[in-house]
Amino acid sequence: MKSEMSRKADIFHPHTLVIHPDFEALRGFVLSLPERFEKNEGIVIHKGRNELRKMEYKGREYVVKSFHRPNFINRFVYGIFRPSKAKRSYDHAELYRNIGVGTPQPVGYLNVRSGLLFDRSYYVSCLSACPYVYNDLFKQKFEYEEDVLREIGRVTAVLHEHGYAHKDYGRENILFQKTPEGIKLEIVDLNRMFTEEEPDPRQMVYLRHLQ
Repeated sequence: MKSEMSRKADIFHPHTLVIHPDFEALRGFVLSLPERFEKNEGIVIHKGRNELRKMEYKGREYVVKSFHRPNFINRFVYGIFRPSKAKRSYDHAELYRNIGVGTPQPVGYLNVRSGLLFDRSYYVSCLSACPYVYNDLFKQKFEYEEDVLREIGRVTAVLHEHGYAHKDYGRENILFQKTPEGIKLEIVDLNRMFTEEEPDPRQMVYLRHLQ
């Protein structure tokens, strides 16, 4: 738990940077993300309210999500009171991995402020090796389709048992791959997640996004 003095220092600092211990060598890379996005580095995977880019650094590929700048009121709220979407993405990825649910390895996140106002945030993960998303099951035939569905059911049950519900549990956010050990699943886009200590049966409503 951070001390009150440390928390206040974070509020007034123009950057908040958190790096996974295994990726300390990427500290400079993550700090440089605002400039890299300005220069349009990397390959755009998705561009909407938020932007997703694949970037290579020192021979390894990463996925960087740049979250859009909030409106003025939310810039103040995120600047002082609420954790950024990038921080939530990182924290939720750690939660998933701690309970044995697959998600791309989190690398770190960067929050950028202007005074007390929140500006932007960036979340970095390793590039997933999974070549397919759940939506591909509706577009082509997979001999192991039933195995994929069973694994999705198993993973969903694990999340439910721990009181976690992914609020964007949709077809594009479940990645899969067939391996010699079985079906590998990885869940992405984790910034919006319901968590509580005791499971709530209402969480299962999010399964409708998979239909």
